[in-house]
Amino acid sequence: MSHSDKSPLSPLIGLIVATLMLVLAAAVLSMAYGFEGGSGLFPRFIGWIFVVLAGSEVILQLKALLAQKQAGFTDNADVRQESRANLIKEMKGLLWLAVLLIGIYLVGIMITLPVYLFSFMRLSGNRSVQQSAIIALCSTAFVYLLFVLLLDYKLYPGIIFGA
Repeated sequence: MSHSDKSPLSPLIGLIVATLMLVLAAAVLSMAYGFEGGSGLFPRFIGWIFVVLAGSEVILQLKALLAQKQAGFTDNADVRQESRANLIKEMKGLLWLAVLLIGIYLVGIMITLPVYLFSFMRLSGNRSVQQSAIIALCSTAFVYLLFVLLLDYKLYPGIIFGA
């Protein structure tokens, strides 16, 4: 969720986005409970943090919506148009997160990480192909070096390649 002083979301749109994040968090947590043994400990821990934060955001947005209704605030066409533009930005951000999680679930971390980073940096970050490739490759090499080689931790291979 992005909270800025320039152009806040209307509370209704904020509530919709926060609720979608909570649904996504619940889905991630339920998938984490499908992991066997110790490999599910970290995903479950992160999943619960994700659920608590998303749930807190839903509560905050619901409070803001109720406060707005009690104050009798009415918005004009400019505010509605700005809210729609902000909703599109929020939905794009949510879509990027969903793509990352689905990619990790399907093909694993080591394949998803460079593809996701390159795509995100190129399409959303407006970076050059060279910069995007360097960032994606260096980040993937760092994760491989740290987790696979140094910590001897088996990263999730995904349901397609891990079967």
